[in-house]
Amino acid sequence: AEDVHQLRLALQAMDEASRRVIDLVDIEELSYDEAARVLKVPVNTVRSRLSRARTQLKQKMIRLRKRLHGPGETEEP
Repeated sequence: AEDVHQLRLALQAMDEASRRVIDLVDIEELSYDEAARVLKVPVNTVRSRLSRARTQLKQKMIRLRKRLHGPGETEEP
């Protein structure tokens, strides 16, 4: 439950374009082609946005964990 809360906080801190592409591909499980149609952008744009968004999300999650638990608990499970 705490991980879900941290994920929601991290997602809320992201810009709309990053949050939207994560939502479509990683949460709603749309293909890159489907997400591209929804967003009305080329597939390569979805790929690059998703790569940047995942990196951004990971960094935000690490910072949140450090803030909440200290630097020793930032390892991935």
